[in-house]
Amino acid sequence: TTSGADTNYSAYFADNVGIGLTSPSARLDIRGTGTSSNFALRIADSSAADKLVVLDNGKVGIGNTLPTAGLAIGSGTNNNATSSNDLYVTGNLEVDGSSWLGDTTADNITIAGSLTQSAPLNITSNTTPQLSVRFDASNRWDSSVSNAGLVTLDAVGTGQAFSFSDSVTANTFASSGVTIT
Repeated sequence: TTSGADTNYSAYFADNVGIGLTSPSARLDIRGTGTSSNFALRIADSSAADKLVVLDNGKVGIGNTLPTAGLAIGSGTNNNATSSNDLYVTGNLEVDGSSWLGDTTADNITIAGSLTQSAPLNITSNTTPQLSVRFDASNRWDSSVSNAGLVTLDAVGTGQAFSFSDSVTANTFASSGVTIT
């Protein structure tokens, strides 16, 4: 039911509105196979530049007309976030509050580039190692802290050793095979 239509073609709809179906079940219910470009919904600005698209496969693009992730913000080279459960962001991402990345020990965080922070990097985990810095799977530095405060640093690899470029100060060394020159 429409009412209040004027010469500017605006209208008020008191009931649900359907596009592509005769019995809409929501305030705005869009059904169909989209367009020849597979757009189920496409919103552009006054100069026809696309701002938001929803593809027939459910993927959403903001500033991106060909999203390969479930939600793609901005356009860029997306090599990893390619499923409907993925998020791809071009540019900066700011999170005010807590952020949880991963839900099992099999999940990984990969940083390609540099990591800059303005506060301490806190890693809380009861599994070991808590921190593993890797060249590859065979050559790495593992570190952990026990519930008694014991710190373990472990160099793993074919040339396993620690090399310090500056001076080292220690109160006590208790280890087998420690050589300090």
